[in-house]
Amino acid sequence: MQWYGGTVGTVTGSANVAGLFAGVVAAFPDVHVTINDIFGQGDQVVVRVVVSGTQEGAILGIPASGRHVQWDGVDVYRLSDGKISNIWAGDDWTAILNDTGTFKAPWIP
Repeated sequence: MQWYGGTVGTVTGSANVAGLFAGVVAAFPDVHVTINDIFGQGDQVVVRVVVSGTQEGAILGIPASGRHVQWDGVDVYRLSDGKISNIWAGDDWTAILNDTGTFKAPWIP
């Protein structure tokens, strides 16, 4: 399995991808994912989500802020033999940085 996170990088191997998601849950223990759209064709499925939670732990070098964070994501999953083999993750890191207080985007209220 491979997870492609754009500027965040690529994570290879099921255990490492599971570790990545465990890190997200550790940083946002009250994480909530709302699925807005899901559709597929052939061996691929696309999911559009809104993710939210309170940042109680560090994530990618951003120290815990205690702030509520919300971002949009569009993920593409490729299936092989009934299992996820690849994930292409498109998450709104500007919103994450803005909501944690790391970077103030002038166009986000």
